[in-house]
Amino acid sequence: MPLPFLLIVPVVTTIGTAVTATVATLVAKDKYAAYSEEKKVAIQFEISLAFAKVGFAVAKSDGEMSKEELDKVYETLACLDFSLKESQKKEIVDLLDNPPSIIEAFKDAKEINKKYEIPFEDFEKMIDEIIEADGEIKSREIEIKNNWNELKKNL
Repeated sequence: MPLPFLLIVPVVTTIGTAVTATVATLVAKDKYAAYSEEKKVAIQFEISLAFAKVGFAVAKSDGEMSKEELDKVYETLACLDFSLKESQKKEIVDLLDNPPSIIEAFKDAKEINKKYEIPFEDFEKMIDEIIEADGEIKSREIEIKNNWNELKKNL
């Protein structure tokens, strides 16, 4: 599916009720439109990888990744609806074996925020959903959220 000049993908996720969030916004409309398909896929991969890193870092924060937490990460990635290459999908899945720290994931989110103006709120909505996904909010998950907020304060 070709992407419009200004990419805005609405993502509907659930935490009891449907919440609509803008997950991807590429600001340079005319510049993006001129990109080759290969370059567009590379941008889509950068965005997907940043969301995956944040998601897996949060899901692993309490020492285990529950099925419900992983489902939330995959749900977000699926809603991005990007056409990734198989090798790119594999790179994302490989993060499961060695998820980044929240600090490393934040660095990627920060870069994506600067390059493509993807709002931090979109990452934060996913973080909240993952934390709440298994019905049990653990102290380590709260700590991860607090760490994220501290990193954001220091921008």
